[in-house]
Amino acid sequence: MVFSSEQEKILETLAQVCSAFSMAGTLFIVVHSIYFKSHNSSTRMIAWLSLADFLTAFALSFGSSLVSHYEFCQAQGFLMQISGVSSIFWTCCIAYSMYVGAKHHGWRIERSPWCTHFFCWCVPVAIAFVVFKFSSYSNSGIWCWISNDDKVVQWVAFYGLVAAALVFNLVCYALSLISWKAQLHQINAIGVAEAVQLRMSLKLSRYTIVFLVIWTAAFINRLIFLISGELYFISMIFHVVCVSSQGLLNACVYGQLTTRFVQSIAWVSSVTRLSMDMNHPAPRLIEVLVDEESSEKYTNR
Repeated sequence: MVFSSEQEKILETLAQVCSAFSMAGTLFIVVHSIYFKSHNSSTRMIAWLSLADFLTAFALSFGSSLVSHYEFCQAQGFLMQISGVSSIFWTCCIAYSMYVGAKHHGWRIERSPWCTHFFCWCVPVAIAFVVFKFSSYSNSGIWCWISNDDKVVQWVAFYGLVAAALVFNLVCYALSLISWKAQLHQINAIGVAEAVQLRMSLKLSRYTIVFLVIWTAAFINRLIFLISGELYFISMIFHVVCVSSQGLLNACVYGQLTTRFVQSIAWVSSVTRLSMDMNHPAPRLIEVLVDEESSEKYTNR
């Protein structure tokens, strides 16, 4: 359906407000990681994800104001394409690192940083150039991106990647969840290095959950449009709010939930019993799991 001017104004306002909060949140993450010069590989990945989310929010903040200006409209669509795909790829890297941290084995992403950056930045730029060459960017509703008339291009260049990323993140999270459950029931049997990886894995899981929630809503909206050829106002509200709020939600969970989550589960499982023997290694493992500074000492650089 074609939205009324009032409905388009509501959607545009929601996108701009949420994007403003997302830019503030992502800047907080980036500045925090730079100021404290974290050597933790997971924190660095979160900072790069936040940079991609900031660029997306920045592009969304202009709304439809650039539609009538060809060059600026192209720039907005180009930036949204690059940053959107880059954010998806960084989330996949985070999900894989979460899985490796949970299983304590596998190829570690931080060992090949240049390959990771090539995948997460250069490949999205290449895709954006291909889209510009064969489709260009134009008015897609409340911002400039791939036109809604080019459904095939939208799915090949973006929403197909979203679908693959959703499946990949969900599989990584499910496998990690199985491993976490087994390890937290046998916490006295793991060493300090494994405890550090477990903590990193739990920390990264928050961003995987945010990605799954946000992009499931957007994906369902676009799937409805692909099948029916109609865009519905309610589903567009969820789409706009979710996509433009990713940076904000990542900032909300940054450095907050993991400590409490691990601490509560660990104490419920076995700390009460193990703490009676202070020579047992488990109390030291709990310190590593729940304390950020202790974890940093043992993190692989």
